[in-house]
Parts: sequence; structure tokens; C-alpha cells
Amino acid sequence: MKIYTNIVSHLHMRRVVLLLFLLIGLLGCHEEISPIVSGGVVDGGLLLGQYVLKRPEQQVKSWALTQKQLDQVSLWLQEHRSGWRMILESPPPPSFSIILKHANGTRTQIDLFSINENWQHVIIINNTDTAKNGIKRISTQERDALLQLVREIPKN
Repeated sequence: MKIYTNIVSHLHMRRVVLLLFLLIGLLGCHEEISPIVSGGVVDGGLLLGQYVLKRPEQQVKSWALTQKQLDQVSLWLQEHRSGWRMILESPPPPSFSIILKHANGTRTQIDLFSINENWQHVIIINNTDTAKNGIKRISTQERDALLQLVREIPKN
């Protein structure tokens, strides 16, 4: 009986040590976001690849982001790396999309919604690398701050 207890204890200890190594490895791993080289905003239409779908009466605005805005969005993404979940539900069409192109050739689309109260505090990120896709609930203040970062800047 003592030999059996020692074997079980040894196997349990090996599992604990292996689990600790895995956790340490995961905590040390975080992929840096590739630098953003360009970007723009589509306000008021559903962006599908290169095309914007809209209802006939719907006004759609779009504009390019400045370098300062790209830097601010990059910082926002770095500050909001945690709390993302896998996208399991089908979202409604976005009402506002931020489209980013990265130096490594990937593309990120950040979608915000105004369709109803349930979706007004949801943000979805879709990336060319689908492992980086996610959904997250954000506060009104976080939403407003992100929208303020990418607001259209009037041309003089």
C-alpha cells in the first residue's frame, strides 16, 4: 500500500510541476501587435471586405485616420488586450467600423454597434489572423473614448 501511495503522490507532483511550467509559459507569452501603417473609419454602413453595404436612404461617411490617430488606436489596443472572449453569437451589422492595416500585412477591423441597448456596449475585433478575433463588453466611457480617438478631423 505504501508503494502505491508513493506512486500516486509522485504522479500528482509531476502533474502539478507540469501545470506550473505551462502557466508560467502562458503568462510570459503575449504577442506584440504589429505596427499599424494605415487605417480608416466607415460610419453608417456594413463593411464587407472592400465594399460598404447600406440602405438606399442611409448616409455613409468614411475617412482616413491620421498618424496621431493610428498611434492612439494602437495604444488603445495595447491597453485593452485582456478580457476578450471568443465570438460565439452572431452580431448585428456594425454601425461604426475602424479598419487598420498592419506592417506585417494583416488587417484588423474593430466594429461597434448602435442597433439596440444589448449591443451598444459591445466591441468586436476581427483580424486576418482569426486567433486574434474577439468580443468584449465595454463601458459607455470606454466606447466614447475610442470614438473620440478616431473622430473625423475637419480639413482646413
